[in-house]
Amino acid sequence: MKLENVINETDCVSSTAAADVKGIPGKMGKIIRRKLPVEPTKILGRKKKKKKKLQEMTFTNPFAANIPRLMSKSELIRTLRINVAAEEEAVATYEAQAEATDNKLAKKVLREVANEEKAHIGEFKKLINILTKGKEAVHFSRGKKEVSDLVKEL
Repeated sequence: MKLENVINETDCVSSTAAADVKGIPGKMGKIIRRKLPVEPTKILGRKKKKKKKLQEMTFTNPFAANIPRLMSKSELIRTLRINVAAEEEAVATYEAQAEATDNKLAKKVLREVANEEKAHIGEFKKLINILTKGKEAVHFSRGKKEVSDLVKEL
């Protein structure tokens, strides 16, 4: 059961405050936490658990991205979709940085790196298509056709 389904407005707790209790830090969470009449864990009737120390996702921790078991096929596909999203974000970031500078070398390097990320997107999408046995391609083809039909209408 989700916390936001258990806690309601009459308890003066929001899902943000409940999320803060679960360990999501933030200025907003601190403000909301001060408004709480009682601890959210008491409202939920749960005991506070000792927080497990999570591996920090930092560049200095070589084990941060290790997955402790083999992924199922569906988990791998989901992970690859997350990778595509991360690459798309990187492309947008590098292109925005290239547009925001007048340094010719920086522009050239940033655009080249953005293009490399686009190649990664293609690699991940091809792998997803292989793993889904072409089912992804059917959806993409349908979407392309829908846009082509809209272009014809213009």
